[in-house]
Amino acid sequence: RNPRKMVRLWAEKEMRNLKRLVAAGIYCPDPVEVKENVLVMKFLGDKEGWASPRLKDAEIPSSDYPSLYQELVLNMRRMYHQCKLVHADLSDVEHDHPAAYDFLRKDIKNVEEYFGRFGVTGLGIRRCFDFITREVLGGDSGTLDEREILVQWISE
Repeated sequence: RNPRKMVRLWAEKEMRNLKRLVAAGIYCPDPVEVKENVLVMKFLGDKEGWASPRLKDAEIPSSDYPSLYQELVLNMRRMYHQCKLVHADLSDVEHDHPAAYDFLRKDIKNVEEYFGRFGVTGLGIRRCFDFITREVLGGDSGTLDEREILVQWISE
């Protein structure tokens, strides 16, 4: 196989996946086009041309971490159910991929460990996995939205 052609196919697949994320309202780099074997995305940064900081370099107030954790878990759930994707440590894979659950567990472990370092009470790996993959949350009432259910699960 031609490696350049494989990279182009990967770039095209990544573009389709990013479009699915954008359509679901998940913040991600906005894909522009694929040129040969390069995926072109919109710049993430300020108007002066400075790139957004990497997560490890970002100055985030400690009071923001709990809501950032919740937003990330809700996005993982949205990716799984609406986009039919699992993040898989920087490579989106279809949620029916043979290793998708393993990838998802690893992603959850990384998220729980990262936010745990900042004192955030999370769901834990098993409950987070259940929250993300469960088809219906909150029983039959349907009166709570997903964020309220997540907060409730965290407090239990």
